[in-house]
Amino acid sequence: ADAPVEGGQGHFFAYLGYGWARVTYEAATDDLGAWIDGALFSYSPPHDRRHQLHTVVSYTWWDVTTSISWALGTGRPYTQVYGVDLAIDVPNQLPPRQPGTAQTIFQRPYDARLPTYHRLDVSAERSFSLSDRTSLDAKLGVINLYDRRNVFYYDVNTFQRVNQSPLLPYFSVQLRIE
Repeated sequence: ADAPVEGGQGHFFAYLGYGWARVTYEAATDDLGAWIDGALFSYSPPHDRRHQLHTVVSYTWWDVTTSISWALGTGRPYTQVYGVDLAIDVPNQLPPRQPGTAQTIFQRPYDARLPTYHRLDVSAERSFSLSDRTSLDAKLGVINLYDRRNVFYYDVNTFQRVNQSPLLPYFSVQLRIE
């Protein structure tokens, strides 16, 4: 489900959008390579984000458009690591000489969710007319203004959390020739 509302008057524009989704897959446990009881396994895949909220407010004055954008999304499903072990092919391998092959042991697939995500972005942009058919667009902004540590994923090899970009200022210029 998706419910957008937008409107504007004069130099002012506002948008508010809410999205809700529930995605569920079923798979044979043999196909997943998982050690789960039962012949059929039901799970929510990584793109199942239940709630998403996005709002944009912009105002234009003196040919400069300033925008504030805020986004929120509930956590996506992921599979937690249960542990790491060494797989030894007994009796063909001898542990003192061949310690085995490292393997990651996972918990039930997609049984946990990443933390809720949200960020605030701000920008200002202006277009400059260089000729009848040529213009230059300049934009200055900051992504993740309040420097929130939003998780991107958990690295199963290092057991480290990997975050999305921190506070990130940017400047862009685009030349348009029509």
